[in-house]
Amino acid sequence: MSLASVPGPKGIPILGMALEFSKDPFAYAKQVGRFRPVAAVPFPGMKLVYVLEPELVEQVLVRESKRFRKGAFMSRVEIVFGEGILLAEGDAWKQQRRRMAPAFTKKAVREMSEAIGPLAVERLEDWKDGEVRDLHVDMMGLTLEVVLRVLFGTGASGDDLATVRTAFHDIAEHFAGLSELVVSIPLWVPTPGNLRFKRARADLDGVVSRILGERRASGEHGTDLLGRMLTAADSEGTPLDEAQLQDEVRTLLLAGHETTAVALTTACFMLAQHPDSQAWAHQELDAIEGPITVDTPLPRLSAILDEAMRLFPPAPVFPREPIEDVQLGEHTIPAGTTLIIPPFILHHDERFFAEPEVWKPERWTPELRDALPRFAYFPFGGGPRICIGVHLALAEARIVLAELLRRHTLSPAPGAAMKLVPSITMRPSEPVEVVAHRR
Repeated sequence: MSLASVPGPKGIPILGMALEFSKDPFAYAKQVGRFRPVAAVPFPGMKLVYVLEPELVEQVLVRESKRFRKGAFMSRVEIVFGEGILLAEGDAWKQQRRRMAPAFTKKAVREMSEAIGPLAVERLEDWKDGEVRDLHVDMMGLTLEVVLRVLFGTGASGDDLATVRTAFHDIAEHFAGLSELVVSIPLWVPTPGNLRFKRARADLDGVVSRILGERRASGEHGTDLLGRMLTAADSEGTPLDEAQLQDEVRTLLLAGHETTAVALTTACFMLAQHPDSQAWAHQELDAIEGPITVDTPLPRLSAILDEAMRLFPPAPVFPREPIEDVQLGEHTIPAGTTLIIPPFILHHDERFFAEPEVWKPERWTPELRDALPRFAYFPFGGGPRICIGVHLALAEARIVLAELLRRHTLSPAPGAAMKLVPSITMRPSEPVEVVAHRR
């Protein structure tokens, strides 16, 4: 079955739209976004179809989710996440989700979030007045510490933070490269990029082994997520094997801190660029006494984070693959086609957001929220496979941002810019610098 009837950009022979994507992913996204409700995009060796209508996104992610799987596009990152919950399919995924779900209930998130504020305050006390800070480095370090403490019950040494930061940077660089999209050189070929990737993966595995080893040596399992995994068993009573545990911890270590760090980085950078928005947030926070908790009402701060994730969704796409021919609108999509569900494009759709390229957190009124189609804004995905840690991530982002703005006013660093590139997540490719002033 052909995709010839599906509209979309033509690209160039052989490479299709790959060079357009490589040169400017954001211009590429705008070009693809002109074709609705679905767009066929030529890419070397792949049949890509972008889903660009909220109702069709809901069909894929929710109403007919059983007809789709993560598919071949996501198998590229299997060498990082293995058989962890991010990539697992079918019964294996269901069992993993059931195993982890109790650690992410509202009650559990409330209990876990009690540690986030004091940790944020402790780290923010190190910020000196008038100091230039690299937001992404700071936020990655802080969110990684949160994951280690609240999910895995362990602390983080400076070496661990540096190891994970460097390793994730090298892994993300590997998947952001055009060669990975077009050629995908086997890892056994000793190219500089492959060698960096393999070293990064080995360094990550060292941190994961330390986490597991320390918990086992303590003789205590506890009720945190790691404790649940160490005592978990499959439907036949067999405990998780070592490889599965390694995959799960590595997945949660990376996915559990990177996306929240990106959301905080982009929110803080935009606040530094827009002092009126920052003053708006300060006014809300100055009226609050005592510690910030998961239950503290912060509508303005929530709007700022929503606007940051609208403009710069940490997960720019959610791939799916139909396991049988499916009908999307007027078009029949063959089984095995790679569907790309792109929050980035829908978040910039002028049908739903006036002046979509403009930073405007005050747009997030109750009226807008009520009027938006369900999948016009979905930074954490949706349906059965929505991010399992969404409530923890949102609580963490709100608490960290609140404690930061209570103590500091941010202004742009000289020559500061924020260059984001899509990889496993949308992430900065260069330092994101601001000047922090004590309030």
